[in-house]
Amino acid sequence: MKLTILGLVGIFSILFLGCNKDDVETINIHGNVFNTCTGLSFPDVEIQFLESREHMFGDSETKIWKSITNENGNFSFSDMNINFDENYSYGFYIQTKGDLNSCYFYGIGPFEIDKEKMDINHSIGISATFDKCTFYLPENVEIISPDSFIFTLQQRTLHNYEPDRIWQLIWPSSAFGPPYYRWYFGMYPMGLWHITLDKYKEGVHSVVYDSIYLDMCDTASYVIPW
Repeated sequence: MKLTILGLVGIFSILFLGCNKDDVETINIHGNVFNTCTGLSFPDVEIQFLESREHMFGDSETKIWKSITNENGNFSFSDMNINFDENYSYGFYIQTKGDLNSCYFYGIGPFEIDKEKMDINHSIGISATFDKCTFYLPENVEIISPDSFIFTLQQRTLHNYEPDRIWQLIWPSSAFGPPYYRWYFGMYPMGLWHITLDKYKEGVHSVVYDSIYLDMCDTASYVIPW
């Protein structure tokens, strides 16, 4: 009888250990970080891979691994032991770099990864800001009624990736009145901004299309083609 009980204990022990071992799988995690303002890869960004129990990212038991994206925006975490027990969860986190008083890029997360899709190529989009762009009227020009214009800016690439973000700005000619005859905006998403100038000048209506590229942390100026 003792032998039978010992035998059963041994069998259950083997089964238990076998299940625990099968719950853990070694996986190479890899992916790419891209700039939603340009659609291009984002190099030199620190990305964190997180392991947590009970889906509590950020608590004292969260384990953190770090990687820096290369010149092509790629990152990897090699030979990660992924526990498929339901109590374990995994995620990515990119911390915001900079502050509201300087140009920066927006972080993201932490957000959870589906463990069944852990080995796919993860594509993560973040955006960055330029510093400031000032728009001027030409020298010695003042817009007097009935002359007028509507000045529109659109960041269409950002809108494609993040439609809920501010991607369009509109100013009337009255915003460019005395004493400075200029307007500026800053800390908005970098990239290619499309310009539309819809104007009435001396009774003639015309529309001018142009664009300006504002790089990360860029400071620029633009003279309105009146």
